[in-house]
Amino acid sequence: MVGCGATGSAVALHLAKLKFPSITLWDGDTIEDHNVANQAFLPGQVGRNKAEALAELLGPYPSAVSARPEMVLPETAANFSGVVFLLTDTMASRREIFHSHLRLRPRVNLVVETRMGTDNGRVYAFRPLIPSECTWWESTLCEDATAEESACGTAQSVYSTAQILAGYAVWRAVNFLRREDSWAEFIWDVHGNVLTN
Repeated sequence: MVGCGATGSAVALHLAKLKFPSITLWDGDTIEDHNVANQAFLPGQVGRNKAEALAELLGPYPSAVSARPEMVLPETAANFSGVVFLLTDTMASRREIFHSHLRLRPRVNLVVETRMGTDNGRVYAFRPLIPSECTWWESTLCEDATAEESACGTAQSVYSTAQILAGYAVWRAVNFLRREDSWAEFIWDVHGNVLTN
């Protein structure tokens, strides 16, 4: 799990409830007051690191949870494997993490990435060992200047939006692990419009 904000904290809770055996949480950010309204954190956790606080919240569940209270940078010693949820705040960081830590890595089976707007969201899934899937996913990325500003840290974002995206992101990972065919792109909005590809 790279990014433990609105969608990331919800995804982690879903995974823990499903008894995923191992969850590693990466995030260098600190919980702020406004995060409590739209992320899984408790008021008493304000001021703490997100990865560490989320690991604490997941403590009662049977998953083995480890916290990495740092950002994933090109020079970061990260040995990702299995399913990676790429849930950072910017397109630039996603692209950078993909190229430095995920692309063509044999131990990474699937990357699931979400994008949350104020009243809509998207979930993408691709296998980083398959060049055509990587090229397609990269073609969906835009420049941060043209992307809708992340609603994760604002009052515009509601926890229910993050929960919906998290549910679809986790379901996509579960389908993959069950070896069931599924979509690569899921687009949703509050008006009930859904598109899968």
